[in-house]
This record gives sequence, C-alpha cells and structure tokens, in this order.
Amino acid sequence: MSAPVPQPPPPPEHFTLDSNDRMLAALGYVFAIVAVVVALMNETKQKPLLKDHAVQALGFAVVSIAYGVVAGFIYLCAAIVTLGILAFFLWVIFLLPPVVGLYLGYVAYTEDGLVEIPVLTQFMAEQGWLETRKPV
Repeated sequence: MSAPVPQPPPPPEHFTLDSNDRMLAALGYVFAIVAVVVALMNETKQKPLLKDHAVQALGFAVVSIAYGVVAGFIYLCAAIVTLGILAFFLWVIFLLPPVVGLYLGYVAYTEDGLVEIPVLTQFMAEQGWLETRKPV
C-alpha cells in the first residue's frame, strides 16, 4: 500500500478572487477603462492578483492599440495597391484584438491565477509590474 499523497496547501486569501473580483478581471480584458478603474481602486492593494489582472489588461490594451495602428497601415496600403479589392477581405484583421480580449476575459473569469499571455506576461514580470508573477 502506498501512503496518501499530501495535498498542497491552499493559496493565501489575497491570491484568490471571489466572483466579483473575477468579473472585474474579465471585464478589464474586454474594456480597458474597467482595467484603469480596477488598478486605481483601494481594494486592489489588498488583492495583488486582481491588481495584476488589471495591469496585464492595460498592457494588452496597449498592444491592441499598436496592433490596430499597424493593421490600419497594412489595410490602407493593401487597399491602395489593389484598388480596393483586398479591402473587401482584410477588414477581418481588425477583429483579432476584440476576439482575443473576449477569450482572455473568459479565461480570467473561469480559472484561478493570472492569465498567461505568451510574450506580454513574461515581459511585464521581468519589468516588475506583476506582483504575483516572478520573472523566469
């Protein structure tokens, strides 16, 4: 017979989120203004995971804006070169940030912990902007 495997201790209370905090974290990825409000709230000082969600959502908003500028330039150039033919098909590239934001919001609401955005999370952790994530 094998000995029972010990269960890991539960995370500290300030590293868990209740349903209201999960909703705020999810809405922060969809609407940047919610992330700004959450980041400035006094309650986030006691909840570092909620603050990290807000900071990461603001980083995602900045990346989305930069993507929109680059996509707009590509869209404009392609429309000019092809006399508007590619403009009929390329409008879909503008849907990528909102769809990704909805997905990140869903993940933030349904899972514990910080949402892992491949390059952005690591960059923000290395800069020291995320309290719950240590740089690798």
